[in-house]
Amino acid sequence: NLILRNKKEIAWLDICCGRAWHFSNIPSNKAELKKTGIDISKDHLKVAQQNNPDSEFICDDFLDYKFNDRAFDLVTCFWGSYCYLNTEDQINSFINKMITLTSDGGSLYIEVVTPHTVSTFPGSRHERESSSSIEILNESGSRWKFIDAGGEHVMLSLPLENILEILKKSFLNIRVDSRCYVHHVICKGKKLHVDVTKTS
Repeated sequence: NLILRNKKEIAWLDICCGRAWHFSNIPSNKAELKKTGIDISKDHLKVAQQNNPDSEFICDDFLDYKFNDRAFDLVTCFWGSYCYLNTEDQINSFINKMITLTSDGGSLYIEVVTPHTVSTFPGSRHERESSSSIEILNESGSRWKFIDAGGEHVMLSLPLENILEILKKSFLNIRVDSRCYVHHVICKGKKLHVDVTKTS
């Protein structure tokens, strides 16, 4: 359990939080959660604030926003939201910033979408139920187009091994649960004083 730790108060940062569905639906296990969400969409954050009036929301680009010296016991990114980034360097910076913002001993959770998992989506039950679709744009499957009610979005996916190579330097325990078209990567026990970025 990523949220339940031997602390009375837990700081949770959710990146690309959208309407903050997870803040509303994940139980706190009696710990007092200090929830912070960041997203670039004002419309989504308006709904998020209405549904989670006790949470803090930041409207900004995660890579640009300066958190200064803040750190969080739990840092999350759901639904492979980092895939909206345009380059491998941006994705690497995104993950490294997640690590830096995780407090010593804290946990990080990220849902990783890879070229392989993207290839399993077309024709699937999830595609039919979500009224969305995917178009593969290159031979490797790393570039793909996600089409939903919000429009068409060109996405970028990296192999799971690339993501794990970054994470394993900073966490004592990493587990991967692969299902539902994503790899659920659960990282626990951030090593002490790991700061992999110059800006946070």
